[in-house]
Amino acid sequence: FDWMPGLQLSQWGRTPGGAFQFSVTAAGVPNYLIEATTNFSAWLPLNTNSAGYFQFLDSAAPGHPWRFYRARPWLP
Repeated sequence: FDWMPGLQLSQWGRTPGGAFQFSVTAAGVPNYLIEATTNFSAWLPLNTNSAGYFQFLDSAAPGHPWRFYRARPWLP
């Protein structure tokens, strides 16, 4: 059996100031890109990272009625 790489978003919520935050856990993914969308037709890159564990904070979230996030492997 081979070990599968993975990205997981967890521990999400709002800060007292209204920003949205979540944790990214990467296993076997050397670089990843965090993106956001409000309509699922266009994804906006927000951050690239290589840390196995990363606490992401989106301070622009209060300016959107809703926003969806994803993390995906990224090759620089």
